[in-house]
Amino acid sequence: MDGETLCSLVRNDKKLQRVSIVIVCSSSKFHIERQSRCRANAFLCEPLNLSTLFEKAHQLLTIAQRGSLRAPIAIKVHGKYKDKPFLCISDNISASGMLFQTDRIIDQGDTIICSFFLPNSLYFLTEAEVVRVVEKKFEFDTCHYGIKFSNLNSNDKAAIEKYSKEKLLKLY
Repeated sequence: MDGETLCSLVRNDKKLQRVSIVIVCSSSKFHIERQSRCRANAFLCEPLNLSTLFEKAHQLLTIAQRGSLRAPIAIKVHGKYKDKPFLCISDNISASGMLFQTDRIIDQGDTIICSFFLPNSLYFLTEAEVVRVVEKKFEFDTCHYGIKFSNLNSNDKAAIEKYSKEKLLKLY
């Protein structure tokens, strides 16, 4: 069975759809493009480096269970960490948290303050805990961080959840 078929079967099965999938393919441009259309969590090229495989497996196994839908989003977030401001770009958002990237080094368990506008012009100012750290792989790469919002009120959570559902409906 090819990777596209496997991913499709897993993603369309209610019991299995949350299973993480790592696809290993040849390094030819054709195979990389073909496999990138799958809905796998990660892609690795042959020849396979075992340390890379173990690192990717560890990352996928340590992802915290998400409490709600996450919608892709590209917004500028103004953060404050140890009383120093920083900028970052978000990758996705849900009522429970956000995934963002920045060149700032932040540790898991740290608390940050972030402020941002959703595209529908709602403004948010919230404290958040860093619950996931994905180290950068290359010198000039950015780090990715998963944060869990600490003090959003129910109206703010509902607004983010509404935005996420609307965004996902447009994508699918």
